[in-house]
Amino acid sequence: MGDPSWQGQDRLLHAVLWTGSDRPSLLRTLVTKALFACRHVLPVSQDACSADARKLRAFFAALKHMCTESVDGARVAFLAIVCPPTPQFTYHLAARHTTLLGLPVFWSGTPPNSCKLLVVYVHGGGFVSGDYSGYQGMCEDLGQALGPDTCVLFPQYPLAPEVNWLRIVNKVTASITAAAKQDVPLAVFADSAGGAIALASCLALCAGNGPKPSALCLFSPLLDAEGLGASRVYNTTRDVCFTGDLVRWSFKQCLRGLQPAQVNPLNQSFRAMCPVFVRCSADEVLLSDAEAVHRNCTRDGVHCDFLAHPCSFHTAVLFNRYCAEGRRELEDSVQFVRKHV
Repeated sequence: MGDPSWQGQDRLLHAVLWTGSDRPSLLRTLVTKALFACRHVLPVSQDACSADARKLRAFFAALKHMCTESVDGARVAFLAIVCPPTPQFTYHLAARHTTLLGLPVFWSGTPPNSCKLLVVYVHGGGFVSGDYSGYQGMCEDLGQALGPDTCVLFPQYPLAPEVNWLRIVNKVTASITAAAKQDVPLAVFADSAGGAIALASCLALCAGNGPKPSALCLFSPLLDAEGLGASRVYNTTRDVCFTGDLVRWSFKQCLRGLQPAQVNPLNQSFRAMCPVFVRCSADEVLLSDAEAVHRNCTRDGVHCDFLAHPCSFHTAVLFNRYCAEGRRELEDSVQFVRKHV
């Protein structure tokens, strides 16, 4: 039997996750099945979870078993899990779109050329998916929380497996460099697979002669290309979104002949790194990745604000409009940025 509290309370999930006619039919079918199945799946959570977080966790638990290790299947699954549609927004993509060094870039808030704080958001999606339509809500909320003079820039980087890791990181690093302005503070935000890209870019920028970010905020980061973290194993059944095999598969899509140790940003020195903010769930398969950032920062004398919430879920911040756990992550990250810029 499902949780009795589910009776007649599916509006939240429909509001957050129902995709509408503009989404691929396979995604609509997947979400519909998961919405039905999650009524009968008890979420793996503690009492500290908010009621809305419990509903979202149950949805993800149902969807998790429908994911497949194929590029098309992963793109559909990541769209549903990592990139929640936000139908309450009216998209104005053409009006807020530009290019930097040939890379499509979207922005929200104050225009890039007149902002007093520049935030670059590097999206997740397992390296194989993700676009601004799934992140506009997050970018809008982030910009509003940080203040009216903030520009949130969203580079639409090329995806694997069509391109490899080096090209993705180089494109993102170049776009950050091109967008940065002298005397305008720079902060970088990233979630999931975007965390590896953002960390690699920030390490390169902080150690080089380019613009140096004042802060890096990571949410449920996928970082360990070698898959050495113990949580990839012990949390694989507890994680309501992903298995260790699925995240290992997603990293493999962008290697394209590169060795995992070569691209693992956790193998680099953090000595020149900016302050880092990290949030994740304690039962994620990516917990070890987040812990490794904290460990590296501590080793190299870099300030790191790290917290693994006992009953959250992957990239809860993207759902800040729908659950207290996501709002808390957003508010904490905003306070962190204000402290360090």
